[in-house]
Amino acid sequence: MIRLFFALNISLETQQKLYAHMLPLRKKNIPGSWVRAENLHVTLKFLGDTDEQALPMLKDALSMLANQTTRIPSTITRISAFPGLRNPRVLFFEIKEHEKIVPLAEHLNQHCTVWGFPKEDKKFIPHITFCRVKQHCNLESAGIGPLLDFAPIPYVFNDITLYKSVLTSSGARYEEIQTCPFHL
Repeated sequence: MIRLFFALNISLETQQKLYAHMLPLRKKNIPGSWVRAENLHVTLKFLGDTDEQALPMLKDALSMLANQTTRIPSTITRISAFPGLRNPRVLFFEIKEHEKIVPLAEHLNQHCTVWGFPKEDKKFIPHITFCRVKQHCNLESAGIGPLLDFAPIPYVFNDITLYKSVLTSSGARYEEIQTCPFHL
């Protein structure tokens, strides 16, 4: 069994820009698991533990989906939290102009359900996770408001990737299985 997920990649240059916006928050000692810059991405569908025999089917589906998808212009706008800043569980970068990302994720979710993967019932909200908060903290009262906003970063997603997630003592390591460029 291997842990798999589908994601939109982010360029190294943009990963570094986003990481620079994470650093001031990290210095606030928020108790959490912080994502390394090279691991920043937009998860479209987490498959979890998957039999390796499913890989050919998943690769074919990825290729077909990429061939039917155009490049996706968007804007990374600010830092936010799920479920909110009063008791955050996840810190993330918001993505605006994501009208093409949501249908792509929904399409993946539908196909994966047909193939026996669990259906995600929550509404998909495109975002880039950078910290999973480990214990209660109230970021509204921590005076971090000024750290949440930055100049919007325009970004065009050009491809989609199937990743393998390997859990290690120093955090997750993502290994690319297949990347397919958008063609339309």
